[in-house]
Amino acid sequence: ERHLLAASPDGSRVRFVHALTREALYESVTPPRRRLWHERAAAALMEADSPDPDAVAFHLQHAGDARAREWLVRAADRAQRAYAWLTAADRLRSATSLPASHADSDDERCRLLFRLARLQRFSFPDEALDVLDTTSSLARTLNDPVLTFDMLFQRGVLLGYVNQFRAGI
Repeated sequence: ERHLLAASPDGSRVRFVHALTREALYESVTPPRRRLWHERAAAALMEADSPDPDAVAFHLQHAGDARAREWLVRAADRAQRAYAWLTAADRLRSATSLPASHADSDDERCRLLFRLARLQRFSFPDEALDVLDTTSSLARTLNDPVLTFDMLFQRGVLLGYVNQFRAGI
């Protein structure tokens, strides 16, 4: 009667007519209960044959689940395959801000940050340089000469993108 919900033509789904209604109801739920709802939603989505990694990651992040990082990387992989590089970069940025769940986290974090810099190279070369500079010191501590060289090379390319050709060479 109040037109708060609208049903799909087949009656299988409903949605809130106005986003503020949904937001007000969401905010009225206590945070622990919201986390539980997000946890349940993520579990239900993960049971699907081919779950949407963005949706799963969203719910895992809001549930405070450590698996969110893995699903954010999956979402970045999918976005990168679709040439949605800025979306992929956003997912990687979110993934690297979360704590890692296993022992080789420095190596994984370094590689994700390097990938983030490469994804930003055309749209935001200055930001990519900042990410690469941060990542370079981490790469040196890992004693990975190939990764360190690749980062040095990419830094030179990025410097060319921001019209600092002499420094890039």
